[in-house]
Amino acid sequence: MASTLIEQALYNYLLAQEAVTTVFGSRLYFVEADQDTAKPYCVFFVVSDPHAAAYFDKIHAGQARIQFSIFDSDKYVPRNGAKTIRDELQYYRGAMDEFNVERIVCSGIINGPRVRKDIYHFMFDAFVEYWE
Repeated sequence: MASTLIEQALYNYLLAQEAVTTVFGSRLYFVEADQDTAKPYCVFFVVSDPHAAAYFDKIHAGQARIQFSIFDSDKYVPRNGAKTIRDELQYYRGAMDEFNVERIVCSGIINGPRVRKDIYHFMFDAFVEYWE
């Protein structure tokens, strides 16, 4: 059984992509970022992974829905940042840490709710089918 989670594998994969680190550096966070985090930054979390909970011990597979939210004070940077991450993930197929990713399909990028007046927010979902 994998010793890491699919979200950790995605994190490691994204930090290994030059296009992502050019925009975000290492400012990718799971669930939440600190209040004083430099911008732009990305927060992601698992919305659901129904097969992992029900079947992981039996078939070692999952179908995760992961939401990515990108924040910045410049209106255009988070949209471009979201596109950068989305482009790196869209239709990915292959090894990712201890997982074999069957495919990743991403939704369109939409405006997210404004956290504060001076911070713009864009988001998209990634649907990840994987097995160990």
